[in-house]
Amino acid sequence: MSFEGTYSEGIRAKIDSAHGLVTPEAVLSRTLKSKFASANVFYTKQSTLVASAASFDLRGSLEDDLGDVMTLQKVYLLHFKNTSTVASGHSMILGSATTHIPLFKASAHAITLTPTRSFTVLADTGIAVTAGTADTINVFGATGDAYEIVVIGRRTA
Repeated sequence: MSFEGTYSEGIRAKIDSAHGLVTPEAVLSRTLKSKFASANVFYTKQSTLVASAASFDLRGSLEDDLGDVMTLQKVYLLHFKNTSTVASGHSMILGSATTHIPLFKASAHAITLTPTRSFTVLADTGIAVTAGTADTINVFGATGDAYEIVVIGRRTA
């Protein structure tokens, strides 16, 4: 089984000078179709934080649609979105764990996502998931804040 789908990203910027003399334009786009040939896991969840935190152990706590525990070897795509309303004003912190998957340089590093903001990481060759030392995604915020998470990866045999 392999992942079938498309992931695309793009950046387009146009800068005009005040006098209209310079019009540089930069375009960056990338589209991947079925790039993750060895991916066999698609995990998604929409939920709210309980007790101000959530922890996703990629080597033993996530379940697929059939209720089977997923034990991931690699993560190819991670998407996280703080779906809380702007009115709540609550930011969420992604990362900051001693056993985090190697997205951040150190356990104290993290990214803060204000309401309606998202963070997506794409790794063509995969991010290794190592039991007990590099297998966790932690989320911190206020109890009741809403989020969504998507993980595409490869499970162990």
